[in-house]
This record gives sequence, structure tokens and C-alpha cells, in this order.
Amino acid sequence: MKKESGQITVLALLVLAVGAMVTVPALLNTRTALMSSRTYVGEAAERYSADAGIEHASWRLKNDSSFRSSVESSAQTYTVNLNDRTITVKVQKPAPPNSKEPRPEGSTGKDMFATTERSPGWIASGGTVSYSVWATPTGTATCRVYEVNVLLPPGFAYVAGSSSGFTTSNPTQTPNYGGTGRTYLAWAYSAPYPSVGRGEWASQNFQATLTDTSADGGIYYTNAWVTFKAVGKPGLPESYNTGQAAPVWANIYSANASTGGVAVDSSVALTRTTSVVDGAKVITWHTK
Repeated sequence: MKKESGQITVLALLVLAVGAMVTVPALLNTRTALMSSRTYVGEAAERYSADAGIEHASWRLKNDSSFRSSVESSAQTYTVNLNDRTITVKVQKPAPPNSKEPRPEGSTGKDMFATTERSPGWIASGGTVSYSVWATPTGTATCRVYEVNVLLPPGFAYVAGSSSGFTTSNPTQTPNYGGTGRTYLAWAYSAPYPSVGRGEWASQNFQATLTDTSADGGIYYTNAWVTFKAVGKPGLPESYNTGQAAPVWANIYSANASTGGVAVDSSVALTRTTSVVDGAKVITWHTK
């Protein structure tokens, strides 16, 4: 009987040992899973809270005109408590890159290259932009410029008397060109035509204002054409088209919200009905 009792005891100890070998790792895995779950839940809560900070900035841009005016003067940083977390929010005007393109290396297939530059790169409705349509020869020959034509962005109007460079004369204007809602500007030069020599850059400069008070937030481009002819080259004048160029960011704001270890960057575009801001739409999100 004692022998059987001893065997049962040994068997029980073996069962306990095996159970410990199985149970301890299982408990450790459970603990790790719980910690990972808590970390995920915490990070998700921080992400949602940062997103809420972006939405708060959007709400202020839409509804608080004084806050919007302050942002247009300088970057504004504030804190807000949401979801039991303190969120730091920064709202500012974006800083678009310079729009003037360098002359490409190698042949462009044309005797002249053209690009459009603008300043500033950001405006609100009613803001004015200075444009320069630059031209430079691609070869050794001097080029004569016969015309510069520009298709303004929708909602923009030429500022009378703002022309300089090739000419100070106002251009011929065609509103709603081709039913696009855009104004077409044409400067046609007379002999002796403006000339641009090898290695030189010259431009037609002008200003345009975003007069459409109902313009939604967006990026607004111009198109420009330069008509020219290389001196001494037979044939008809050529034209260089810049394509969509000189982007202007209008009624768009950059917002950043951070809490804990999560930061969210975004762009917020305002929508308008006449001069009234009636909406703010987050158009990009980027989480760090």
C-alpha cells in the first residue's frame, strides 16, 4: 500500500512539473499579449486624439475669422484637451517651393525655353500674386520675342497697369476663354521686338488678384506661351508652352497635432459660398 502511495506521489509530482512547464510560458505569453494590447490601445487612442486635434483646427479655421487672420500673419500654436489628453496644435500657412524651373540640360527641341515664376506662393481670397514669364535661349543664337500669352487661374483677374519687363502696356484680355472661366492675356510686341541673348533671362511681368470671393481652397496654376524666333534662322516663329506652372496655394492651411508619441500633419482647404467660409476639408493626412 505504501509502495502504491509512493508511486501516486511521484506521478502527481510529474504531472505538476509538466503542468508548470506548460502553464508558465502560457502565462508569460498572455502577459505579453496583454501588454501589447494595452500598447496598441494607447497608440490608437493617441492617434485618434491627434486626429481630433486636426479636426479642432479645421473647426477654428472655418468658424473663427480672427484666428484665421492670425494664422495668415504668423503660425499659431495652442493646446486643447480632448479624450482626456492634452493635444498641441500648430496651424500655419504652407510654404510652397519656388516655382521657377531651371533651364533643362540638353536639347528641348526649341531655340528658347520659358518658365513662369510667382510670388507669393500662398494667398487668401483677395490676395495679389506677382508673376514673371521668363524666357532664355537654349542655343547660341539671340532670340526675338513676338508674343507672350498667359491663361490665368480661375477666379484671378489682371491688375491694370502692373505690366513691366518686355513691355509696360496692358495686355489684350479675353474673359472666360474657351468657356473655361479663365482670363486669357496676350502681349503682342512691335518691332524692334524684345531680344534675349545667349545666357540671358528676360521676362514679362504682371500681377493678378484672386477676386473670386467664393474660391475654394486649392492649388491654382497658370499656363503661358512665348512666341519667338532665333535671329538668322529661316522659317516661321515658334512657340514654347510652359504647361501648368507657377502653382499658387489659395485658402489652404497646414495643421499639425501631437500628443504622446504621435504627430499628425495635414492640409486643410476652406470652402466658400460667396465671401462666407462654409466648410473646412482635411485633404491630406500624414502620421509620424
